[in-house]
Amino acid sequence: MNGLPTANINTTDPTDWCEGTPINVNLTADVAESYQWLLDGQPITGETGQTLIATQAGTYSVAATTNGCNSTGNTITITVISTPSVAITTEDPTSWCAGDEVSVQLTAIPSGGDSYRWIKDEVTIAGETQSNYTANEPGNYRVEALFAGGCSSVSEIFSLTENPVPTVSIATDTIQIDTSSTYTFDAGAGFVSYLWSDTSTGQTLLVDGAVTGTGEFTYWVTVTNEFSCSASDTAVVVVSPVGGVPMQISWEISIYPNPSSGEFKLKVSGIEPGTYTLTILNAGGQIVYGSTFSSSDTEITRAINIQTLSKGLYYVRFENTNKGFTRKIILK
Repeated sequence: MNGLPTANINTTDPTDWCEGTPINVNLTADVAESYQWLLDGQPITGETGQTLIATQAGTYSVAATTNGCNSTGNTITITVISTPSVAITTEDPTSWCAGDEVSVQLTAIPSGGDSYRWIKDEVTIAGETQSNYTANEPGNYRVEALFAGGCSSVSEIFSLTENPVPTVSIATDTIQIDTSSTYTFDAGAGFVSYLWSDTSTGQTLLVDGAVTGTGEFTYWVTVTNEFSCSASDTAVVVVSPVGGVPMQISWEISIYPNPSSGEFKLKVSGIEPGTYTLTILNAGGQIVYGSTFSSSDTEITRAINIQTLSKGLYYVRFENTNKGFTRKIILK
């Protein structure tokens, strides 16, 4: 009487596999004369050797034959662990203009992973292992979530974009005309929109000395490009009488430091004693600071603090009832 062959199988490979990972488990049966491998109790066609490379989930066993006797031994189950797909979402804008202060809250969904790895431009961001990440730079972001069982999932690319700010210049110096002449400012072609200090919206602005009369006049324009980014420039026109001597501003002016962190000094020399107005305008022409004061000297120095304002371009306007000037200052 012949004893039944042993039909035990074993493996040194892992039997739990993450979803999406190719299965590769090497199964080996005890020695017998012949073999038939089974998957979920059904014969696997052509698999009659002592070893089997399993490539799919299920319960494996082997029917072994020795001396005409058959036996089926233990089973090994290969399991696939379901791994959720992960994505990035945000309620913040995903594009902005160069120079803007940026804080974009990125959130990985689902948020129930054991840990996370944030990636920018295919480089791991050190120390960022939570389901949220605050981005302040443009780039292509991904997140990898690690779930129970050691399985992970990587998101598709989530892009944050910084758009260029337009460049505009309507004058590099004070414009001199008389009451019989005109001057046309041109902000340049190619912008989506224009807004001038007189609320007109064309590419150009005509200054007519006969309409303005004599004096010094400040004009500004704000242009916007296809990314909804804006920039402004300011110019001064001095209108003199026909045949008269062009009006001149004899004041010596300095603003320092410029660019500034918000604290700077304005120094003006060559003024006459009297009352003066100091005004600061933002890039859109709105007044954000104003002060009126009297001086009995020919020189003044004023310390100004506008640290509470946002970073960007501003215009400092200093004037009395007869004349004035406008200068740019950058808050960094």
